[in-house]
Amino acid sequence: MKKIRLIIAISLIVVIFGGVFASDALGFWQTSGSRNLWKSESSQAGEPHEEDIEGTDHGLEVGGSTTVSMALEMGIPEDVLLEYLGDISNPDALVKDLITANGYSFGKVKGILNSYIKID
Repeated sequence: MKKIRLIIAISLIVVIFGGVFASDALGFWQTSGSRNLWKSESSQAGEPHEEDIEGTDHGLEVGGSTTVSMALEMGIPEDVLLEYLGDISNPDALVKDLITANGYSFGKVKGILNSYIKID
């Protein structure tokens, strides 16, 4: 009797995980952050995301991962950046880190900086 229960338990585990992997391989198991386990990450790097296909603004706003050089490329004036960031000599420094280091609220300053971005 114990062997039958063990066989049923193992079979159930194989069926459940096999179903998950099979549905992932066929593309049925998709969530917002899912990736296909059968593709290597290097082959997925060149694939466009859905947001890129739809033609969004491609991130023309200050966010948590925006660097000083990116903010300058967006058209935010240097004097405004100096006022809120303090030091912009390091182009790879994160805007968010510099804002909070100067005692400002990132959410409020982000809105101010975004108002300087000119969208063509």
